[in-house]
Amino acid sequence: MEKNNIRLSRRHLLRTTLAAAGLRALPLSAAGSSNRALVCIYLFGGNDSNNMLVPLGAYDSYAGIRGRLAIPRTELIPVTSGLDQAQYGFHPALAEVAGLFEQGALGVVSNVGVADGPTTPDPFLSYFPPAYATPSWAAAMAEVTEEDRKSLFVDFPNICTTAMNRTTAMTLVAPGVSATKSMREAVAATAKLGGGQWGVTFPDTGLGQQLRQAAALIKAGGNFGMERQVFLVGLGGFGASANLSALYRELSPAMSAFLSATREMGMAQSVTAYTDTEFSRTLRPNTRGGADPAWGGHHLVMGGGVIGGSVHGMFPLPSAGGPHDPKQRGILRPSSTKEQFHSTLANWFGVSYSDVMRLLPGIRTGGRPTLGFMVTG
Repeated sequence: MEKNNIRLSRRHLLRTTLAAAGLRALPLSAAGSSNRALVCIYLFGGNDSNNMLVPLGAYDSYAGIRGRLAIPRTELIPVTSGLDQAQYGFHPALAEVAGLFEQGALGVVSNVGVADGPTTPDPFLSYFPPAYATPSWAAAMAEVTEEDRKSLFVDFPNICTTAMNRTTAMTLVAPGVSATKSMREAVAATAKLGGGQWGVTFPDTGLGQQLRQAAALIKAGGNFGMERQVFLVGLGGFGASANLSALYRELSPAMSAFLSATREMGMAQSVTAYTDTEFSRTLRPNTRGGADPAWGGHHLVMGGGVIGGSVHGMFPLPSAGGPHDPKQRGILRPSSTKEQFHSTLANWFGVSYSDVMRLLPGIRTGGRPTLGFMVTG
């Protein structure tokens, strides 16, 4: 794909949600449940996760380097990590996320980044015109090409009243299941006609309706024998720090509603939703009142298969010149790589270690292959 086409698809993705697509059979390990789904909630533009979760034990250092971007301590939502009893504060717009953390249904994976520095577009996404994206390891596993998109992606129009979105996603199918075009169309039709009726009310926002559709497709796909499904939903606008509170107010209730829907389906243990983004932001504010693209950042991971209620990984000290900021510019060096993050999710999903090494070759030099935030088996 040419470079300018990638940029066009990426801009278009800021307004997209999901479509169901049955892909080729995947060689999966025999361990674990036979029915699993992954939902990537992609935060386009570079999420400033330094304000998503704040270490309260180092609040003074945080406030000192963040300056006018710092959130007052009294506004942060306090939580305690179960792993080490460390105290943290969630952004005040993430009330539902903080509640899920306290329930043990959601965890945080801290200070994750691309091993050799942030790049754009994200090398961990595969783009397919006109407006589709998927986790790159999943697309590689299913051997998807640009030529496949007409037969592998089925548009699923969004009925959200407050945003015009078109959905994009992929459904990966386990060995032995034939995902014909008619099957994919039947799944989409079933999801439209009634697969999305829930006791829980999804927010009438772009992301809320994307996740409602994802839940409907997961439910319908299971009825048609689709045992492995991967979806990508998008929330754009993270390039501007001024947008952060509004974006988090859209993210938080949508994630909570999605988890409630998976519980209603009896599938909470088999569905994992996680956030991803191109890069985080500098601790120091820039002269424009925001923060520049940086390196390591934090991700939310939610579902019954997650070791929730804990912050996983080595959380960085938010100060200039700290152990994760050798250049004293507030650009945090990751303590875990994106390869490790995605490898952990892929392994839970059922991808064998040998295939993980093939799909994410950087894992060979990035330390341990998984980060331990998912329940195995």
